[in-house]
Amino acid sequence: MVFAAIIFVIIYFIVYSHQLLLANSKQEILKKLEGTAATATLLISANQHQKIVERFPNQDDITHIVQDKDYLEIQQILLQVKNKNNLASDVYTLVYNSRKMAFEFIVSSAPHPYFRHTYAVYPQQLKQNYAVGGALKEYKSENGSWLSAFAPIKDKDGLVVGVVQVDESIESVIQAANAVLINNILIALAVIVPFIILFFKYMNNTLLLEEAHTNSLYEANEELKVQSETIRQNNIRLEQAQLTIESKNQQLDSKVRERTSELLKTTKELKAFLYRSSHDIQGPLATLKGLTLLLKKDLEGTPQEVFMDMFNKEVASLSNRIKGVCSVYELKNMRQPVLGTMQLKGALSEVRKKIELERNGPIINWHMEELEGMLVSSNQAVVEIVLEELFRSSLQSRNNFEGAEAIDFYVGCKKKGQSTLLVIKDATKGISTDLLNYYKARFNQNDLSLNANGVGMYAVRLGLKKINARIELNTSEKKHTEFVLEFPA
Repeated sequence: MVFAAIIFVIIYFIVYSHQLLLANSKQEILKKLEGTAATATLLISANQHQKIVERFPNQDDITHIVQDKDYLEIQQILLQVKNKNNLASDVYTLVYNSRKMAFEFIVSSAPHPYFRHTYAVYPQQLKQNYAVGGALKEYKSENGSWLSAFAPIKDKDGLVVGVVQVDESIESVIQAANAVLINNILIALAVIVPFIILFFKYMNNTLLLEEAHTNSLYEANEELKVQSETIRQNNIRLEQAQLTIESKNQQLDSKVRERTSELLKTTKELKAFLYRSSHDIQGPLATLKGLTLLLKKDLEGTPQEVFMDMFNKEVASLSNRIKGVCSVYELKNMRQPVLGTMQLKGALSEVRKKIELERNGPIINWHMEELEGMLVSSNQAVVEIVLEELFRSSLQSRNNFEGAEAIDFYVGCKKKGQSTLLVIKDATKGISTDLLNYYKARFNQNDLSLNANGVGMYAVRLGLKKINARIELNTSEKKHTEFVLEFPA
């Protein structure tokens, strides 16, 4: 009976593991196909693809891959995607023909074009999610059963000009799972046969020992009765002690909950007080800024002008610190931001407006490289906070505004592998060597605490941590200070 149960359990687990392996294999392949399709759409030019569709409106207008330069270029991209991902089936693009109410093949990684042939039997999900892409779980077509994934090809205006589809045959998945099943069965047989021999020997010895111990167990039973009574009495005492402990634990838990609630309430009130106070102070600070500018004009050319400049700088420094406190508060109370594709140009434009409104010193000349189309996966609200604090810190850290009529900021983007680098250069006279070394040490350390960074830098690091980005101070030249923000792919 026991042996039969063991055999049944082994068979059950073999069958279950086979089904689980098959399901997991399908899921892994779908994820691979989704990633492959998405990667292919990033490599394909939407304009090139649209040109092919418009220039060749009829079936078999293209019969050789070298017939059209655009077709050949996209075919080579698809072939590289196929080879790098070890795909057995060809990668191809489709467009939906609303007149025929069917999909048509456009470019394929195959050496022979299948241009504008109709995709007769296709899953409805392909049409429903034509503009967003997705995975196609197991389905049947005129060529067999498949797992597929597709992703839209979009032009610069976000319009879908076609889709890339990647397939994997179900048969190959089943064959791989069956091979594992056969291997598991052979392993099970190799384990079961020796186990049967050992099991029968063990049962024979057990029966002999059982008979020998029967008499001794009867005698031990009488002794156990006496011990059982002793244990019962001890259990009663233990239960009473446990009730006492539970009562004290409940009292302690109640006190802990009450204290925790008080601490949370106090922390919330302190945060709110800090935020409101920082905003309340900004009004008087704005007034002080205006007054200092008026007094500076009145004191121009007098010895008191130097002291007024010092006062003006301290007011600006205090204003920046308060804005940093507001930024920290906003980031600390922000839920984990949702990351999505965003334009760096838009964020920089908003930050530039704010910095210009806050300016209380030399004129700022902005030198912006062509940023059109530079997209990163991030959160615009957090990026704007980080850039605001970074520009404020850069302006605040200058130690030689005297006599400088303007400050030049150079902003540009470049690629580093899959990452995007945003480079910001402050091209004023520069900062002192000691201050430069100080900032290098502060920027390149791993300590993210407020004590180690100061309010402005703490806000920058806190924001970058939320969007999985990082910052470096990459300069050894005195003529400018260069900050590099790295946004991951």
